[in-house]
Amino acid sequence: LSQSLSELAVANRELQQMIQRLEIAARTDDLTKLSNRRWLNLMLESKWEESSRNGIPLAFLMIDLDGFKPFNDRFGHQKGDEILRLAARVLEANCRSIDVSARFGGDEFCVLMPHAEPDSAIRIAHRIASAFDEAMAAVSEDGINVSMSIGVSHLQINQPTNADELVLFADEAMYDAKNVSGKRVVMSEETRREAA
Repeated sequence: LSQSLSELAVANRELQQMIQRLEIAARTDDLTKLSNRRWLNLMLESKWEESSRNGIPLAFLMIDLDGFKPFNDRFGHQKGDEILRLAARVLEANCRSIDVSARFGGDEFCVLMPHAEPDSAIRIAHRIASAFDEAMAAVSEDGINVSMSIGVSHLQINQPTNADELVLFADEAMYDAKNVSGKRVVMSEETRREAA
């Protein structure tokens, strides 16, 4: 009986470890090892509820890799995948431990930043863009430059009515960052002011 109980305990531990590995795999992007879109959406809803209910600051960064498609077309998918993994490492190295870095899709990434004031979110966005430039300079291929455009939204500044709007404000700001020469990081409030 004691041997059976012992074997059962070992089997139970192995099962728990397998469940834990499956849970991690279910929320992780295979290529970049960042959170996947499904996990991001769950965390976004959770942090949105917490922030809107308790008045806690919440920021969101939407990030696009400029020049990625020409790079990928010229050097191939394997080199393109290396750039995506490099971008993921830069995000992980420059975000806080409470932030959720995720691959949004394709060559778009995002960072959910609970407990982040607007100036802190902007500072981190600039730090990410600069760190990516430095990382790219070390692996640069001739003729094609890949950089980041980052849009930043904030619960207290944009006053979105739901989590989807928080993402939308960051997405719009990111497109403005792509279109305004010399601006790589744009706060959503800037976009709204310029349009007025």
